[in-house]
Amino acid sequence: MGEAAEHYKQIYRHDLEIEAEWLRYGARAKAHSVALLTRELGRPLSSLCEFGCGTGAVLEKCIELRLANKWTAVDNSPEALQYVRDRLGCLVQTECSDIASLSCTTKVQVGVLSHVLEHLENPSRVLVAMHGRCDNLIAEVPLQNQPVPRLMDTVRWKLRGLRREDNKAGHIQFFSKTSFRVLLADSGWRIVDEHIYLPQQKDALLFSARRNQIPVWRALLPYYIYCLLGRAALHSPTFTMPFGRYRTGNG
Repeated sequence: MGEAAEHYKQIYRHDLEIEAEWLRYGARAKAHSVALLTRELGRPLSSLCEFGCGTGAVLEKCIELRLANKWTAVDNSPEALQYVRDRLGCLVQTECSDIASLSCTTKVQVGVLSHVLEHLENPSRVLVAMHGRCDNLIAEVPLQNQPVPRLMDTVRWKLRGLRREDNKAGHIQFFSKTSFRVLLADSGWRIVDEHIYLPQQKDALLFSARRNQIPVWRALLPYYIYCLLGRAALHSPTFTMPFGRYRTGNG
């Protein structure tokens, strides 16, 4: 079991409800991005799977939008998948599988990897394996290796005497827009469409401050920068999230 799997194994065993609440905050914007990026594929999609679904928050919002006929949730945590079944019942098929081990057998029209790749020791290996699992891949990562967030993280962690990888989110990969696109291209995926958004919800940031015991002002800093800059913040190298739809290189 990799570091990411063990990290979330502990969260889902001891803080399942808190993690589920946190994931619901960002799920609506993520599902909206999935809808935008799959609009050219028609409605409804034949099948959609969220790989590394956690508590299924994004999948649940996609179901509310009626994006597909068939739904699948894949995760390595039995506790998380039981949570998905309790909330969504027979609407969703579940598969308990660690995508990092490449043991997943699900095959769908659209696969979603939302906030998964930054947790993996070898994200390229997983992306290559995704070729046999979905015709279209929707992938998203936080942009933490742009100049400003990289500098902020370096200062913050050095002051604490810790490594950047020693974060509560369990991130071990840090991406910029360029490095994320290179990773996908090197893994055989061709960019079809992209959507950049700012996930700065005040209530979500306040929840994060309480959960992680960080100063409120620091948690709300991205929110106030967005309020100040408006849509110009979409071009900021700090707080954006890229969602993209990708097909195989010769697809």
